[in-house]
Amino acid sequence: MDNRAAVLSYQIYANLLVKYKGNGEDIRCDIAEDYEVSEDGLTWTFHIRDDAKFSDGCAVEASDFVATWDVMQTYQPRPFSSVESYEAVDEHTLVVHLSAPNPTFIYELPTQRIYGVVCQDELAKYGPEDNRSAIGAGPYTVEEYVSGERYVLKAVPDYWNADHQAHIETVELEIISDENTALIGHGTDTIRRPQFDCLLVRGCEWACSGEVTIPYPDIQEEKRFAAWPYYDNISITKLAQLTEGM
Repeated sequence: MDNRAAVLSYQIYANLLVKYKGNGEDIRCDIAEDYEVSEDGLTWTFHIRDDAKFSDGCAVEASDFVATWDVMQTYQPRPFSSVESYEAVDEHTLVVHLSAPNPTFIYELPTQRIYGVVCQDELAKYGPEDNRSAIGAGPYTVEEYVSGERYVLKAVPDYWNADHQAHIETVELEIISDENTALIGHGTDTIRRPQFDCLLVRGCEWACSGEVTIPYPDIQEEKRFAAWPYYDNISITKLAQLTEGM
């Protein structure tokens, strides 16, 4: 999974913790309402919010993380390199045991949204290779997906986390394989309104039209580029990326 797919993951998935506005130095609780770390750094205990829900309305439980991580290890083994075991003690308590103290653990498995939890019932029903099992706990859900063409994301109504509530109801993500074609569609002049509000170029930068407001000035470059745009905080309704990346 590259940065382009990760941007999509930021909208449909959520994790125990979150890097606030993408700042790795500011880790805050998300699905977890709090957590503790043992003195030896080997045991991490996460307490899950009782109001956290998946986009289908089902409650997020500790066992959902266990089911998600059991499958994830096959596809994404790297974040489990220091994980010895994990278990759901009860519906709202998840315990992770490390094989050795790991100061980078907090930045990876419990925080990255690309490792976000999915509903265990849908995962068991459809399997990890079926898009129908991608029921996350993020502020958006995938309303429509056409392979190689586009995603349409829809805001989750009455989202459980008010801090991440979506401000835009529908977001269209077009997939364009040719950069020149994408740039033409985006437009560069001030007379013609661009076809896209925002265009992902070179894997991690976003070229935005003048009508788009980017929320985080500290990561802007001449007010034209921003990494990790959150759709719930940015005035974008239609954007494009150069490859599907997922």
